[in-house]
Amino acid sequence: MLLFEKYDFYNSLSQLMLETKIHYSDEMKDVLSRLNTDISRKLISLINQEIDTDITGFDILHRNDMVKFMRVAGTAKYYKITHDGHIYSVGDHLRKLLDIEPDEKVLNYLPVGTIGTIKKIDVPAGNFYYNHRNNMVHFTTNDKRQVVMLKIALREVDGGKDQEARVGRAFRKLLKSAKIEFSDKQIEEFVNAYKARIDIVNNKFRLIDIVKGEKIRHWYHKRNNIRKGELKNSCMAYDECQGYLDIYVFNQAQVELLILKDEDDALKIRARAIIWTLETGEKYMDRAYGTSEPEMNLLRAYAEEQGWYYLKDGIYKDGEKLPGSEHGYEKIVIKLDEVDFYSYPYMDTCTTLIKSGDLEGYIGTIAGIKSKMKAGEKVRAWELEDTDGEIYSYSFRK
Repeated sequence: MLLFEKYDFYNSLSQLMLETKIHYSDEMKDVLSRLNTDISRKLISLINQEIDTDITGFDILHRNDMVKFMRVAGTAKYYKITHDGHIYSVGDHLRKLLDIEPDEKVLNYLPVGTIGTIKKIDVPAGNFYYNHRNNMVHFTTNDKRQVVMLKIALREVDGGKDQEARVGRAFRKLLKSAKIEFSDKQIEEFVNAYKARIDIVNNKFRLIDIVKGEKIRHWYHKRNNIRKGELKNSCMAYDECQGYLDIYVFNQAQVELLILKDEDDALKIRARAIIWTLETGEKYMDRAYGTSEPEMNLLRAYAEEQGWYYLKDGIYKDGEKLPGSEHGYEKIVIKLDEVDFYSYPYMDTCTTLIKSGDLEGYIGTIAGIKSKMKAGEKVRAWELEDTDGEIYSYSFRK
């Protein structure tokens, strides 16, 4: 299972197949952009380029030596081996007929049920196998095992579009299709760097930490952030906003901050999200801010693994279900210890605060506050949606 949620990568990619352009998932782009190799830079340069190839989409896998790729619909037919005993042992006399790399091994057995593609072998007149020229094929599986066999032992099937291949083989084919020159040494350097990067991705939770109190103020400040993406665009990252964060800092029993540290500079973070402890004791991860989608996805994956509720894509709507839950956002209500401050931060989810009356100290969504009210009850609330630290009062009734 991948650490990152895919946001319908393959569904959207299938709409682009007719353009035969090269596309990578967000996670693949992130991995390639972090590899300081000649090959990775060449691969990045191919994004959205039209290339004469039947492979158009690439994604990472947990295995560090494999990638997932997508073929253009209709470019290849797939066959399943249905009978034993129709596979040839390949010697030099037969190898000469095959269009394969010199160092590749051709097997003399594959089990019934194996799926792959075929290529007809052009057997010249006078050759020992000439009598089988109309039935002799070169059969290759997705992971490049290959045999020479008779087509009568195969049946055409739906082989599917998503496939897997070794990293070096998959990208070597792409570069050849793009007519980009490279050396074996460059490929080896790239593959080693790629494997190391995937190992980091697979253990990236180690860069996650949870802080509270004054450390929230510290990690919110822009000087401690990698200034890219939504993290750069956060309106609460400036000097003048430090005082707005008191409601987080002085409610340590209810508010924490989830952070993702930069692997190259532990003094900076790449993503953050407020964690609220609900009145029920359950936790809710608010909107994630990060340098890119993979970083924010990682925080969401962490929240999901911890069994927390979380905000999926930055905006919530009353009536929607919390991701992975039967509950809606009426679940998001917190009883704070301290609510009386001079200024307040802009809130993404918990935009409603009660500062007096029977419900004093409650903060949450409007639906969450209403869940604590009696039928017909009217309350005075404060709206926390101002980027200058101001709050505004209004009243509503259940």
